[in-house]
This record gives sequence, C-alpha cells and structure tokens, in this order.
Amino acid sequence: MILGLDASTTVCGWCILNDDGTVFDAGHVKFDSNDDLYERLRQLRGVLRGLLGEPGRLVQVFIEEPKKMFGGKSTAHVMSLLQRWNGMVSAMISMDFADPILVNEKTARKQVGIHIPHKCSTAKLLAAQHVMESRALPDALWEFKNTGKLKDHCLDTADAYVVARAGYLSAASRIS
Repeated sequence: MILGLDASTTVCGWCILNDDGTVFDAGHVKFDSNDDLYERLRQLRGVLRGLLGEPGRLVQVFIEEPKKMFGGKSTAHVMSLLQRWNGMVSAMISMDFADPILVNEKTARKQVGIHIPHKCSTAKLLAAQHVMESRALPDALWEFKNTGKLKDHCLDTADAYVVARAGYLSAASRIS
C-alpha cells in the first residue's frame, strides 16, 4: 500500500493506494485552530493508525514537500511553521510506518498528467478539478459550499491523491 499526504497545519489530506495503484481510501483531517502542533500530530497519528492498522502494511509513503519560496500571503513565520510541521509529520511517519519520500507538488502534478499554467494562482483548484473529472476518488469525497465551489478540504484530499499517484508511478517506473 502507498500513503500520500498533503500535510498542512489546518487540514491534512490523505490518500491510500492499493498495490495496483487504485484508491483504497482517502479523506482529510481538519485540525482545531486552538490546538498546538503536538496535539495536531497526535490527531493525525491516531487517524493514520486507525486507517492503516499495524505498521508494515505500508510499502511507501509520499508527502508533499513544503514550499521553499515565498508566494501569495506567505510570511517567514508561515514558511517556518510549515517546514516545522512537515518535519514533525515526516518523523512520525518514519517511526510508525515507513521512511517518507518528499514530493514536489509541481513535479507530482506533471507526472500525473495535470497541466498547470505557469504562475497560476488557482493551481490547487485546477488539480482538484482534474482529479474529480478523472473519477479517481469516490464521488462521496467531493463536497461543495453553498456557492457551488469545492470545499477547501477537498483540495487537500485531491493533492494527497496526486502525491500518492505520482509516488506510485515513479515506483512503478523504477521496477520496470
């Protein structure tokens, strides 16, 4: 099995693929804004242990690497927090399941066949729309706001799928 994670501090999207690359399960964990990073990590760990059961079930884990450059509303504080969180999640995953491989979001999208225009401000939404149209994830995972737009956590779940699928494709290409 393969686990893909889009690990952010507000919502963590996850996707588990079977050995043949099909989706076993996917979803998200929404964190309470009052909880510190340690409590959020405990929550994520509990969810993953509940989903995956015993360590050893996973063959590989792929985590979207944190951004390395400022963009949009990012500040030094936000960038530092995301780097710290990604390190915490990576260490927990390594101790509980398997050593994770960090995957660049742009590389993952390209590998899965998602074309995002250069400097696109809606890349996450375009990727989610691609995943939804491909019907890779169950329809029940797609939730909409009253405005008709996808709920934000759907974007994180879609990104987790893209990371897992890119990991699966790169692992399959190394084998063949």
